[in-house]
Amino acid sequence: MRIFWMTSAAALMLAACGQQTAEEPGAPSEELAEDASEDAGAGADETETAAADGEAEAAEAELRAQFEEIAANNLAASTAYLEENAAAEGVVTTESG
Repeated sequence: MRIFWMTSAAALMLAACGQQTAEEPGAPSEELAEDASEDAGAGADETETAAADGEAEAAEAELRAQFEEIAANNLAASTAYLEENAAAEGVVTTESG
Protein backbone atom coordinates (compact mmCIF):
# COMPACT_ATOMS: atom_id res chain seq x y z
CA MET A 1 0.00 0.00 0.00
CA ARG A 2 2.89 2.33 0.78
CA ILE A 3 4.29 1.92 -2.74
CA PHE A 4 0.94 2.86 -4.25
CA TRP A 5 0.77 6.08 -2.22
CA MET A 6 4.35 6.98 -3.08
CA THR A 7 3.72 6.53 -6.80
CA SER A 8 0.46 8.46 -6.53
CA ALA A 9 2.26 11.34 -4.81
CA ALA A 10 4.93 11.32 -7.52
CA ALA A 11 2.25 11.41 -10.20
CA LEU A 12 0.56 14.37 -8.50
CA MET A 13 3.85 16.24 -8.35
CA LEU A 14 4.43 15.57 -12.04
CA ALA A 15 0.91 16.70 -12.82
CA ALA A 16 1.48 19.91 -10.84
CA CYS A 17 4.62 20.59 -12.87
CA GLY A 18 2.49 20.19 -16.01
CA GLN A 19 0.43 23.22 -14.91
CA GLN A 20 3.11 25.53 -16.36
CA THR A 21 2.19 27.51 -19.43
CA ALA A 22 3.22 26.13 -22.81
CA GLU A 23 5.11 29.37 -23.48
CA GLU A 24 7.72 28.54 -20.84
CA PRO A 25 10.73 26.73 -22.25
CA GLY A 26 10.91 23.12 -21.16
CA ALA A 27 7.35 23.04 -19.84
CA PRO A 28 5.95 19.49 -20.00
CA SER A 29 2.83 19.01 -22.03
CA GLU A 30 -0.49 18.07 -20.46
CA GLU A 31 -0.28 14.71 -22.21
CA LEU A 32 2.97 13.88 -20.41
CA ALA A 33 1.43 14.74 -17.05
CA GLU A 34 -1.61 12.58 -17.79
CA ASP A 35 0.57 9.69 -18.94
CA ALA A 36 2.65 9.91 -15.75
CA SER A 37 -0.51 9.89 -13.66
CA GLU A 38 -1.87 6.81 -15.44
CA ASP A 39 1.48 4.98 -15.29
CA ALA A 40 1.78 5.59 -11.54
CA GLY A 41 -1.36 3.57 -10.86
CA ALA A 42 -0.29 0.78 -13.22
CA GLY A 43 3.08 0.38 -11.47
CA ALA A 44 1.63 -0.86 -8.19
CA ASP A 45 1.76 -4.65 -8.19
CA GLU A 46 -1.02 -6.32 -6.20
CA THR A 47 1.40 -8.81 -4.66
CA GLU A 48 3.65 -6.02 -3.41
CA THR A 49 0.64 -4.17 -2.08
CA ALA A 50 -0.63 -7.24 -0.23
CA ALA A 51 2.84 -7.89 1.23
CA ALA A 52 3.15 -4.27 2.37
CA ASP A 53 -0.31 -4.45 3.96
CA GLY A 54 0.66 -7.63 5.79
CA GLU A 55 3.85 -6.05 7.07
CA ALA A 56 1.95 -2.98 8.23
CA GLU A 57 -0.60 -5.11 10.06
CA ALA A 58 2.15 -7.13 11.74
CA ALA A 59 3.94 -3.95 12.84
CA GLU A 60 0.67 -2.51 14.15
CA ALA A 61 -0.05 -5.71 16.11
CA GLU A 62 3.44 -5.60 17.64
CA LEU A 63 3.03 -1.96 18.66
CA ARG A 64 -0.40 -2.69 20.11
CA ALA A 65 1.07 -5.56 22.19
CA GLN A 66 3.86 -3.28 23.46
CA PHE A 67 1.32 -0.60 24.35
CA GLU A 68 -0.86 -3.08 26.24
CA GLU A 69 2.16 -4.36 28.19
CA ILE A 70 3.19 -0.82 29.13
CA ALA A 71 -0.39 0.01 30.13
CA ALA A 72 -0.60 -3.09 32.35
CA ASN A 73 2.73 -2.24 34.01
CA ASN A 74 1.60 1.36 34.60
CA LEU A 75 -1.69 0.21 36.11
CA ALA A 76 0.10 -2.18 38.46
CA ALA A 77 2.59 0.52 39.52
CA SER A 78 -0.20 3.06 40.07
CA THR A 79 -2.28 0.65 42.14
CA ALA A 80 0.73 -0.29 44.26
CA TYR A 81 1.54 3.39 44.87
CA LEU A 82 -2.01 4.21 45.90
CA GLU A 83 -2.14 1.26 48.31
CA GLU A 84 1.22 2.21 49.82
CA ASN A 85 0.27 5.89 50.04
CA ALA A 86 -3.07 5.05 51.67
CA ALA A 87 -1.22 3.32 54.49
CA ALA A 88 1.03 6.34 55.12
CA GLU A 89 0.49 8.37 58.28
CA GLY A 90 -1.71 11.44 57.83
CA VAL A 91 -3.24 10.35 54.51
CA VAL A 92 -7.02 10.34 54.37
CA THR A 93 -8.68 8.44 51.59
CA THR A 94 -12.19 9.20 50.44
CA GLU A 95 -14.80 7.00 48.85
CA SER A 96 -13.95 8.43 45.42
CA GLY A 97 -10.26 7.72 45.92
